[in-house]
Amino acid sequence: MLGGLLNTNLPFAPNAWKLWVDHIMKRKKEYNFKKASLIYDSGATAYASLGFIVHQAEVMRLKLQFERLQDFPEKTPETIVIRDKTFMVKSADEQQIVAWNGAKYYIVCRSSTMFIIVLCESRAKVEAGALWLRKVCTHLKNKNF
Repeated sequence: MLGGLLNTNLPFAPNAWKLWVDHIMKRKKEYNFKKASLIYDSGATAYASLGFIVHQAEVMRLKLQFERLQDFPEKTPETIVIRDKTFMVKSADEQQIVAWNGAKYYIVCRSSTMFIIVLCESRAKVEAGALWLRKVCTHLKNKNF
């Protein structure tokens, strides 16, 4: 991989975070994922599906909620705000929050340095999708991300 970055004859170098988002979106039929984003815990977007922008202020609030869950696991947040819409929290722990608003679900996973945020539009598939994303997040943590 490093050789590709040193070879100036290549027309482009692939964005590693794009590859991760593509990996998540390859499961879109299986889990009914619609959009995905990898966001640094500073709020900056590493890579996102086309048009899937999460505001920095919303990411910072998510970061605070995860930190609160780490310190006080019994204090599950009631709502989260993503893309200017409020979602009710279905389940939460120090690694993952799953929230819904009736038709759409957001699965938010936290690794050491970033968030995975995925929009899912299937009540029947959200739990399996959340479990799979937890594994992806663990893989990112094992790579120190």
